[in-house]
Amino acid sequence: MAALGIGTSQLYRNGATVATSNLSLTSACRISRHALHTSPNLPIIDLSDPLSSSTKSKLHAAAQKFGAFYVTYKTHAWPLSNLPLSPMQAADTLFALPSELKLRNAVDSGGSGFTRGYVGVGEESGSEVLEWKEAFSYGYEWANTNQSWTNSLEGDNVWPEKMFGVKETLLGIQSAMVGVALTLCGNLHPSMKYEGDARATGEAISFTRVFRYYPLPPELLSKPNAATGSSVHTDWGALTVIYQDENRSHNDCLQMLHKDDTHGEKWISAPAIERTFFVNVGDYTSLLSKGQFHSPLHRVLPPPAGSSPRTSYVMFYYPAFNTPVPETEVAEGRRMSLLEDQRVGAGSSGNGKSARTFGEYITMKWSEVYRPRTE
Repeated sequence: MAALGIGTSQLYRNGATVATSNLSLTSACRISRHALHTSPNLPIIDLSDPLSSSTKSKLHAAAQKFGAFYVTYKTHAWPLSNLPLSPMQAADTLFALPSELKLRNAVDSGGSGFTRGYVGVGEESGSEVLEWKEAFSYGYEWANTNQSWTNSLEGDNVWPEKMFGVKETLLGIQSAMVGVALTLCGNLHPSMKYEGDARATGEAISFTRVFRYYPLPPELLSKPNAATGSSVHTDWGALTVIYQDENRSHNDCLQMLHKDDTHGEKWISAPAIERTFFVNVGDYTSLLSKGQFHSPLHRVLPPPAGSSPRTSYVMFYYPAFNTPVPETEVAEGRRMSLLEDQRVGAGSSGNGKSARTFGEYITMKWSEVYRPRTE
């Protein structure tokens, strides 16, 4: 599996043809940092104690205006402090494995939407643009090894062998981010006060991706709009919780599209802040709130040429599989990836599917963004 000139045996990809896209989103995917405006001061929400009325108002205001914010624990221990490995050490170990071992533990959803294991460079994309990243996907860890599954999004994790402390570290990170999501959901909407077991809360089908974004090689840098980190999209679920590396050269990689009266519609950066998680609202929550809360369009640009790869942990929190998708009119001009067809050649028209539950939608969505490996 060729790596397009990247000088490492660890990086692997699917061999997909790299071509310039003619999508209407081409200009939005353009690898340029020049139009970037200084980020507004996204609020930092303290989750140390039960949210006061003023903190809850601050949370709602951020979800309405930006659809994004940071969270921290000012008076409690940082939940990622006592893990066997640091998050970046665990990620380095995951992605240092030879390509053959990654392929042996690769995602194989069979169209079910279930994603566990490695995702090679180019094997997923929210558009027709090549996404120059690889990932490792994992989710709820079932105690019973003979568990029977109730839907297509449940299943066992895939753990490569002999990686001391990696599994425990990754599960600790996910547990912390699930705790963030449950606290926020319960304070954003009454029907999102999820209680009960993992199936009732949605944790059983929620999952985390460890992403590694690579600087573009010369072969791609010379082809405008041929590749990006992550294409312009909204997230499908309730909330997305992100922990990202603190390398300053990566500060402008994660970006949101924000509109204000001064600058109009501009891309703003969401850099890492020490001991915080970045959180953005998903399409489901926006629909549930009848558009009150904003599901922001966002993208990830590749790290600048010559810099190190960028690492982020991204936890997609979903409601339970059988939760109905709210039938709410989407405001004119507002895009929601959940309601679009993201298959190659489909453009951004509605998917026209008959899915009614959230789980059915998600099963369909993951099949749309999957780009099969080519031998």
